[in-house]
Amino acid sequence: MSTELIVPTLGESITEATVSKWLKKIGEPFEIDEPLVEIETDKITVEVPAPSAGVLSKIKVKEGKDVSIGGVLGIISESKGTTPPKEKKQSQTKVVKEDTTKTKPDPNNQSNLKKDSKLSPSVKKILEENNLDSSKVNSSREDGRLTKADVMEHLNNPSTNNKKSTVGKEEIVPMSKIRRTIATRLKEAQNTAAILTTFNEVDMSEIIKVREAKKEDFMERYGVKLGFMSFFVKASVMALQEYSAVNAEIRDENIVYKNHFDIGIAVGTEKGLVVPVLKNADKMTFGDIEKQIVELS
Repeated sequence: MSTELIVPTLGESITEATVSKWLKKIGEPFEIDEPLVEIETDKITVEVPAPSAGVLSKIKVKEGKDVSIGGVLGIISESKGTTPPKEKKQSQTKVVKEDTTKTKPDPNNQSNLKKDSKLSPSVKKILEENNLDSSKVNSSREDGRLTKADVMEHLNNPSTNNKKSTVGKEEIVPMSKIRRTIATRLKEAQNTAAILTTFNEVDMSEIIKVREAKKEDFMERYGVKLGFMSFFVKASVMALQEYSAVNAEIRDENIVYKNHFDIGIAVGTEKGLVVPVLKNADKMTFGDIEKQIVELS
């Protein structure tokens, strides 16, 4: 006898959902109420539990595909080798005793498996969207379980943030339904709400001292004056490297992270205001930046 895994009702205004991840594979057994699949809408992310114990025999909606509310996600079949709960517990204890006498599990692998099994849906989602390995994220809890704050701290730490590949110039990451809704709402707010500009004061005394001490030597080596703009460009590049989401754009239904750093600089000329772009500014020296600004302006 087989049972259909149905998409539950998620709200009056929600008509469809997207399968974000299957938590069980075909042929893998499970118990009743055990999470089988994770689905998301433009508002929430939920796990669909098993209506009965059995084996996942067929997956009808693959990851990344949309399904209507009430639609069939997969087919559940009865497990052939089912045993009563008491007998099952006794057999499990026997197997565990035999295994412990024969082999000792690797503590590192065991800790990683436990760590992954304790992840909440929100934490799993952030890890997947940022291509992070849960074993590389430090937990602040005594039981080793990762929290959303732990993952966000890992992302904000530039020394441990290795989510972006430096091989290609761009990395395309598909947006989830929630991210697409957030992007749409923010764009609507930008088009309708009043835009304000914030000015922040910065202490430039140390940079002024460096500029005064190095300006003559800089002029002899590069043939241009050492201005403040090269410091601003370097600071901008460092900020974009630390917060890579700022150096990204939304293209269609994807987030495009850019692994190159092109900085535009507004320069006043006789013909008017022009904005030359310094290509690959992260690979340029202070002298190269000052020369490029003079040449392009």
